[in-house]
Amino acid sequence: MEEAGGGEANIGTRLRFRPVEDNAEAHRMLGVSQLHWGRRKIQRTWRGMCYIMLRLKRQESTREKIRTYQADKLGRFGGNTLLTELLPIPKPKVKELGL
Repeated sequence: MEEAGGGEANIGTRLRFRPVEDNAEAHRMLGVSQLHWGRRKIQRTWRGMCYIMLRLKRQESTREKIRTYQADKLGRFGGNTLLTELLPIPKPKVKELGL
């Protein structure tokens, strides 16, 4: 679950997403660059998915290969993976969910 969501501007951008969006393009629109460009950071929740996909292709799963797969393949148009939001509109705090 994603808390906060980056405020109203972030949610406004997400509301303009197409039904299916390219992962890198969506992050570019949100102003998030560290996952796909430059000195790329491995996103913790995606690391396992990248590892599995590399192993299914019988490739090594080094940190650099995971970083590259995340940036170039994970959730990208024309690829073999799909990332989806289970709770598409973030809440400011978990306790506001009423759970």
